[in-house]
Amino acid sequence: MHLEILQPANSYGYRAVASAVIVPEVEEQSTQPLDSAKRRNSSFSEKSTKRPRLGSEISRHQTETSYTTTEPARLSDRKKSGQLEERKRGQRLFGALLGTLSQSSSSTANKRRTDIEKKQQAKLKLQAEEHEEQKKQRLESLMAVRRKEQKKYDKQSMHIRHSTMLAQAHFLQTNAEPRLCYKPWELLPGEDARIKSQIEEAEGTIQREAAQFEPETAKESTESQAAAESPVLESKIDSEQPTDAAEETVGPETNGHGELNGKANGETTDKNANVSPPESQQMSADQQENQKDHDDDGGEMVEADEDMNKNKMAMDFIEEFLDPRIESQSTHLNGIQYHYLFGQPKGSPRATVFLFHGWPDLSIGWRNQIPMLLDMGFLVVAPDMIGYGQTEAPHVPPESIAFYSFRRIADDMKELARRLGVSRVILGGHDWGGAIVYRIALWCPELVTHIFTVCTPYMAPSKTYEPLEEMVKSGKVPNFGYQLQLASGQLEEVIRSREQIRQLLNGLYGGMTSEGLPGFDVKTGVHLDRLPQLRHTKLMSKRLLDFYADQYAKNGTHGTLNWYRNREQNFKDELRLTNTTIRVPVLFIAATKDEALPPSMSRAMDKHIPHLTRKTVNTHHWALWEKPEEVNQIIREWFEETTIQQKSHL
Repeated sequence: MHLEILQPANSYGYRAVASAVIVPEVEEQSTQPLDSAKRRNSSFSEKSTKRPRLGSEISRHQTETSYTTTEPARLSDRKKSGQLEERKRGQRLFGALLGTLSQSSSSTANKRRTDIEKKQQAKLKLQAEEHEEQKKQRLESLMAVRRKEQKKYDKQSMHIRHSTMLAQAHFLQTNAEPRLCYKPWELLPGEDARIKSQIEEAEGTIQREAAQFEPETAKESTESQAAAESPVLESKIDSEQPTDAAEETVGPETNGHGELNGKANGETTDKNANVSPPESQQMSADQQENQKDHDDDGGEMVEADEDMNKNKMAMDFIEEFLDPRIESQSTHLNGIQYHYLFGQPKGSPRATVFLFHGWPDLSIGWRNQIPMLLDMGFLVVAPDMIGYGQTEAPHVPPESIAFYSFRRIADDMKELARRLGVSRVILGGHDWGGAIVYRIALWCPELVTHIFTVCTPYMAPSKTYEPLEEMVKSGKVPNFGYQLQLASGQLEEVIRSREQIRQLLNGLYGGMTSEGLPGFDVKTGVHLDRLPQLRHTKLMSKRLLDFYADQYAKNGTHGTLNWYRNREQNFKDELRLTNTTIRVPVLFIAATKDEALPPSMSRAMDKHIPHLTRKTVNTHHWALWEKPEEVNQIIREWFEETTIQQKSHL
């Protein structure tokens, strides 16, 4: 007897759970299930391992029973195997799909990267072409200037030669070499006629050469003017062409002000809303000029011609960004060559204003205030301070640091006023310039009628000398930590080339890295390792920064940094002062966000300045550039409220 208990295995069939077989007690044999594919030994008999004959009734019955038992299991295994194969096939298809998608995405990225590289290469190629074109134009400009100066020289030489020729014609000449000119007391017959003939011949030669020289000069002048105007017209046409605004940008845009000027760094930024017309023109000029090369022009011009051309280009730049009423002048003051900007209003001047800049700045730093002062009727003088720009920069040593002392500068400015015929002046200053105006009022009180300063508080002279290192370490002036670096000479050893100077100025004006790290902070100074990585400052245009770099490159950074080495010399000089009170009207404009000269440093000013007016501007250290309209309005209103008598005139 064969018993079989079946239970559902799954949704596809049944499987055997347990079975029992009753056979005669004489012999027990295990059944062998049949499989159409292969035979398997599923069970073994305890007494015999021989396969039973198929012909017997028992074997037939066992075979049928075994087939009936294993068929559902076999079907179930087949279905399971099919499902497994189907699952694996799906996995293979899914993997292939992912591979395809991944390959497609990679191809898209590669294509985009290739397009970006092509754009960058095209941009670099265009910049290189523009660079070569600008270099060619500059060389042509140099040659034009040289030809113009050569014509002047030829004309002067011709005049000298003609004068000599005409003078010699009034005398007789010896026949022997060398020919000497003489005129006897009494002329022999025929000698008078000979002299007249010589004079007529000389005059004819002079007229002929002069007539021949003028048309050639006029023709060449016309050609030079046309050649000079052609690049200007081309640049105007190019500037009117539409540009592709969809350029690739690397990294985030930063506000670029750093710890010194939070927003001092933006090509135009929010400060453009408060910018004066000259600054707006400055931004426009920057947009038209993509790149300016300042490399050597190959030595094709002599050094004198290069210096002359640099001065000419500097003057052209000043005329472009400054009021046309301003001139560039220079003079010797107590043995030092000073350069200064000179602006004269229409009519008789109301008074004379001297404007002084600080570090790192130039006289052109007052470009937004000078037009306002001229409109108010003031005569304006803004010098490049000693060590800066086109003013001499004595090297210390061998020269004495006294050249950079406040007392010496006060004497120089008094001499400048005397040269201009001015008896009394109004003084305006920013940064170091603010410190200068206070000291001029102490050393030359008879010269000063009014004072206004931006950012710089008045610190009265002290009777005891305290080194700056101790003041910084003690926490009295932690914001002057940067001055220790500037006075140490470290920058001068590293910053030498024009490009390095440009990077330095960019950092000082608020340039920041793509990660938002500043190039300068008041506690530690300049971060030299970051300078090459800084983005362009948004405080001024690239063209204006180039101009500053050119001016600073004339004498290097040594002269400008001597201002941070004159503390002890100033202290010794000021021991002679008997009066430290400034009694003229003073306007002090504090910048609320100035970290180098915070408004808190001005607390003691009222003790030493009886007629003090305080005003504030919500900006950083470079208030003259960041908020020019607000600064100008404060100065204008102060002048209107304060009686400015015509005590200074030309």
